[in-house]
Amino acid sequence: MGSITSDASLLNADPVTVHHATSITSNTSITSITSNTSNTFVPLITPATPFSGDNAQQETIVQALVLNEKDDIMIQDEAQDTEIRVEKQDRVFHLLEVNKVNLQDDEAIVVRKLGKPQAITIDPDISVMKTYEYKDMNIGFVNGIVDYVQVFATAGTIQIDNEVLPITIEDVTNALGGPDFEAEDGLVFQRNEYLIKIFTDETTGNVVSVDYYHLSST
Repeated sequence: MGSITSDASLLNADPVTVHHATSITSNTSITSITSNTSNTFVPLITPATPFSGDNAQQETIVQALVLNEKDDIMIQDEAQDTEIRVEKQDRVFHLLEVNKVNLQDDEAIVVRKLGKPQAITIDPDISVMKTYEYKDMNIGFVNGIVDYVQVFATAGTIQIDNEVLPITIEDVTNALGGPDFEAEDGLVFQRNEYLIKIFTDETTGNVVSVDYYHLSST
C-alpha cells in the first residue's frame, strides 16, 4: 500500500477553518473517503499519473483538508479491500490566552473584550494591584497590565487559546497533556513563559479554579 505524508503546502485556505492537510499516495485508485464524525472535509483528487518503466502503474493522490482537527479520516481502497486511517494531529496549545484575555492586555483592552466588570477592587497595601471581578472569573492587573486570569470551577468551561474545555482535571489534562509540575494544591502546565494551574481542594480533590499567569509572577 502507499505512503501517508503531511504537506503544509496544501493549506491554501483559511487557517482558522482548515486545521490539517494530509496527502495520501497509493498505487491503486482511492474510491471513497469517509469521516468518523459528521463534520465536513474536502477531498481534492489529482489526475492519475503513470510511472515510467515496464510495469507501469498509476498513482492517485488524495489531498484531504480536514475542517475539524479532532477527526480521523478513513480511506477505503476497494481495489485492495484495505483501509488507511489518517490519524488526527495532536492539538497544540501555546497558552496565549484564556477566555480571550492574554497577559499583555491592559485594562482598556479587557473591557473592550469582556465588557465592564461587575466590581473592581484595589489592593489596600499595593495600590498598583487591581482586580476586575466578572461572573465566575477574576482578572488581576499590576500597573494596568493583566497579571493573571482566574476562572472558577463554577464557570463550567474555560477557553484556552481557541478551544473551549470543560473545567475538569481529565478534560484539561487530555487537552494539554501531562502536567509539568504537581503540587499539593494542583497541577501546573507550562508553555515557555506561560502557565496554567488547576487549583484543587486539598481535602476533596475537587477543582476550585484554573489560573493563567506568567512565569515571572511565580
